[in-house]
Amino acid sequence: MFPVASLLLLIVSTAALALPLQKVKTLGDVPQKIVKLIEFSTPSSPQVIEFVPNPYQFGYEFGDGHGMKQHRSESADEQGVVKGTYGYVDPLGVYRSVEYIADSQGYRAVIKTNEPGASANDIAHGHYIVETPPAAVLEQGLLFQRNRNSREQAMPAVQ
Repeated sequence: MFPVASLLLLIVSTAALALPLQKVKTLGDVPQKIVKLIEFSTPSSPQVIEFVPNPYQFGYEFGDGHGMKQHRSESADEQGVVKGTYGYVDPLGVYRSVEYIADSQGYRAVIKTNEPGASANDIAHGHYIVETPPAAVLEQGLLFQRNRNSREQAMPAVQ
C-alpha cells in the first residue's frame, strides 16, 4: 500500500509541477489526465475472507528419566474456541502449568507455579496462582546468597 501511495504522490506532484501554477477551485479545474490517474490508482476494499473453524486436538507428554517432565494438549471446537494446557516439572519439583482459552473474548490464562521469584500479580489476561518453591530450591537460593556474601567480603570493593 505504501509503495503505491508513494508512487501516486510522485506522479501527481510531478504532473502538478509541469503545469503552470494556477488556483484549483473545483475538481473540474484539475486536468482530466490527473483525475483519471487518481481514480485508476485508488485501491479497492480488501477482500474479506471468512474464517471457517476446523476442530482439532493434539497433545503430548515426555520426560528425560531424571525427573524433568513436560506436557501440552490443545483442542479447538466448531466455533473456533481453543482450549489447552501446557507445563513442566523439573527434577527439584519446580513447576509451571498454564491452562488457557482463546475465544471471542480474547486469550485468557491461569498460571499455576512454584517458581522462585514468581509473584501473584495478574498481568494482562493472565491469573497467577503462586505456591512456595520446594525446600531444595529455597536451600539453593540461600546457599547462593551465603556464597555471594562471603565472596563480597573476601574481595575488596573496586573503586
